[in-house]
Amino acid sequence: GDLTSINKQWIGGMRGCYVEVDDGNRYLFVGGHHDGRVSMMHLEADGSIGGIADGIFHKGIGRSIAQRNFVPHVDCVKLTPDQKFLCAVDNGLDQVKVYRVDYENGKLELIDIIRGPLESAPRMIRFSRDGEYAYILYELLNIVEVYHYSVQDNEPVFEKIQTISTSPKKEEDICAASGMEISKSGKYLFCSNAGVNSVVCYEIEEKTGMLTPVFTTKVNSDYPKMLAIYPDEKHYLTLNNNSNDIFSYTIDYRDGYSLETGSPVKVDKPNCIYMLKLEAE
Repeated sequence: GDLTSINKQWIGGMRGCYVEVDDGNRYLFVGGHHDGRVSMMHLEADGSIGGIADGIFHKGIGRSIAQRNFVPHVDCVKLTPDQKFLCAVDNGLDQVKVYRVDYENGKLELIDIIRGPLESAPRMIRFSRDGEYAYILYELLNIVEVYHYSVQDNEPVFEKIQTISTSPKKEEDICAASGMEISKSGKYLFCSNAGVNSVVCYEIEEKTGMLTPVFTTKVNSDYPKMLAIYPDEKHYLTLNNNSNDIFSYTIDYRDGYSLETGSPVKVDKPNCIYMLKLEAE
């Protein structure tokens, strides 16, 4: 599981905050928080990063809050499960811009926009394991919107079917929905809430993709910016940006709760994590 540095490349902007790779390992996609740029980078056969294939700066006027006045912030870039389109979640414009990916020519073409509520601050998007549903997390409204996703006449179609809260209404002024992941089996979706320091688990209805709350746990740490679900789906961890640590929790789905387990791991200002199960050779 160790990492070895191969190379580095300029992304055409500043402070990339999210990366995505297509299933064919042809391109690396980067989202830029500070400049609102979506970058498309070539990938070489040895896994190293090549030059810039394409890049687009988001433009427009969004909400106005401290340090984020009216400027685009791309916080997440995610390919649709069919790999045809790239969804760029813009936290500043309250939009998810949808680009068609031209793998042959290395180009991005804007073809659709999912418009969130005013001053909602979409933070990330995830897709169900069967590829039929999309989930968008909104940081300022503390909600998840559920969309049915399909491709019709080679165009992406997102149809909203549900809106569900990540925290009680009484906490909305101090809560910031921050992290979201789907379990490996596709049965559960987890969200972390910074500010109120909690994690909520939803069951994903297999036939409709809609969410039903299973439990909410107040976590023993400060600002759980991100979370990860263990491959066994019996545990999850929170990555806590203010308390500089990682906490693990054991899940009881039947009785609807989770409990802290083990000792915290100290880390410095953690921001994002990815958990990979290595297969034995």
